Amino acid sequence: MRRILRLAALLAPLLGVKITPKLYGALAKLFWFYAPAKNILKANFKRAGISASPELISETVRNFGRYLSEFFSVLGKSESLSFLRGEVDIDSLKKTHESGRGAFALSPHFGNWEVGALILGEEFGGISVIIRTTGDKWLDERIKICRGRNRLFDVSKGVRPILRALEEKAIVAAAVDEPRSKGVEVKFMGANIFFPSAIFRMAEETDSALIPVRCKRSHEGKITVKSYEEVRTPQELADIFEEWIREEPTQWMLMERLE
Repeated sequence: MRRILRLAALLAPLLGVKITPKLYGALAKLFWFYAPAKNILKANFKRAGISASPELISETVRNFGRYLSEFFSVLGKSESLSFLRGEVDIDSLKKTHESGRGAFALSPHFGNWEVGALILGEEFGGISVIIRTTGDKWLDERIKICRGRNRLFDVSKGVRPILRALEEKAIVAAAVDEPRSKGVEVKFMGANIFFPSAIFRMAEETDSALIPVRCKRSHEGKITVKSYEEVRTPQELADIFEEWIREEPTQWMLMERLE
């Protein structure tokens, strides 16, 4: 996977945001059978009771290729982002922010969550994003550039900076559906997995809202961003994510096996 990320990070900026997503998407779909993650996708769909047909897997791989190329070709720049920006409906997030509360903007690995965070950053003059590094210094620096002006929190370095940001009424974005060894247990896509307990604990400590945010790719290739009403429990959040995924499973690109 790291080789694929490095190749996308190297080539996508050279081709530009108008060309790269269509090209990468077409190549990914053409060679989907050789995609390293295809077996993970099949296993996750099977566990969720979704028929993992060749058409479903190839279209999901295509969307993953588009996701990578979009993220790396935009380079965090407003002029490039405008080419991908679709409808933005984030009233619930705006009302929370205007009320003086901090908020977690939470999503699954769906559509293009990275571009969605960039769009939210433009809407609010910058937000905070919880990240995980790859361990590849060159690649991590490229990814940092692509995340634009958003403030980044490396979760491996602890949660105190995130807690301070929430106390300052910041918006903190995170994708939370990847499997982990501990946390808050939820039922999700046919599996019992853990969502990060620190997020729910920090939200309670700072009276911050838990806002589901869907970053969906439209038929025209634009990234639409919609925030939903505040949730109260991890399971409520998991149920909303699952509803989105079952409606459009090819937009779910979790590249880790659900256990």
